Amino acid sequence: MEPVQQEERSCQSAVVGVVPFESGDATQVPRAIFRDFAVPELVPRHRLHVGFPATIEHRVSRCGDRDSAVSVAESVHHFIGAMDTLKLNMAAKDQVSPILFDLIQSLYKVPQLPADFTGRALLQRWFDQLEQMRASDRLHEDEVRQLLFDIESAYNTFMQLIGRS
Repeated sequence: MEPVQQEERSCQSAVVGVVPFESGDATQVPRAIFRDFAVPELVPRHRLHVGFPATIEHRVSRCGDRDSAVSVAESVHHFIGAMDTLKLNMAAKDQVSPILFDLIQSLYKVPQLPADFTGRALLQRWFDQLEQMRASDRLHEDEVRQLLFDIESAYNTFMQLIGRS
């Protein structure tokens, strides 16, 4: 296994291991871990907040047109899945949040997207909002409509940017 892939798997395991223990204030558990193990807080806290490895966030290249094409296809798949989820009236946090997370993560893997792709930031804001909810909480009808609009807008921008490259 390549070092980049090892780092990604290690980071994912760490995030998955910490996130279920969070309750109420999402900063309490990580702060306790950082304090107990004398780890500087800034970078790990950012990594836990973002939820995926730096190699994905900063697009450490694995090179090749094939990888690029696969990344674009995965992102399109996640865009369509997210839109279909909302159109099927699935609006609970535990239904929408994982799909939105997968979409955001897939966008970080697309090398043709600029670092300041506004669609990714918009989707990240929605994900952050969902993370403040309980699993059984549902988005209201107007929130679902706005989220669907935002996903469709991000998808259209994504397709325009991919078409230019």
